[in-house]
Amino acid sequence: MARLTTLIVARSSTTANCLPSGDHVGAARPLEERASALLDLSLYALPALDSLRRLEALERLEVLHLDSLRLITSLEDVARLPSLRFLDVFDLKNVESLWPLAGHPTLEYIGFGCTADLDLEPLFTIPNLKLALTGKYRWNRDLHDLPYWHDVPSDDPRRLEWNRLAVR
Repeated sequence: MARLTTLIVARSSTTANCLPSGDHVGAARPLEERASALLDLSLYALPALDSLRRLEALERLEVLHLDSLRLITSLEDVARLPSLRFLDVFDLKNVESLWPLAGHPTLEYIGFGCTADLDLEPLFTIPNLKLALTGKYRWNRDLHDLPYWHDVPSDDPRRLEWNRLAVR
């Protein structure tokens, strides 16, 4: 059986849903069985996806893009990914907080939008954080105290790595 390293799951005009209504990522047994080598996962516009439970079964996952998942409000399941390096949740509109990511040992790059609590403090506890990208909301801390994407020159190795991981 072929090993997956990259997987994109998205709603399209030709399919109602890629994951059945009410199911969660871990319920797709064939995915778990074939995805032991999965490094990059993108989940886009899945209106019925209400949980990311058992995402941590993807132990080698390094890159995660979550976009337009209106029912996802917590990053707790994401925080359990043991190998996560790059997280893009910029277009998740209902995230409550970044606190579940506090102290994440492998996270290096994060792109995120506004959170309900407007709290950047958890990012200061991530030991290997190299770059963060977000909008200019009314955060409780100055973005420029972080390794902020817009403060780094375009030829900086961190930006180059960000770009490599973002399009992998």
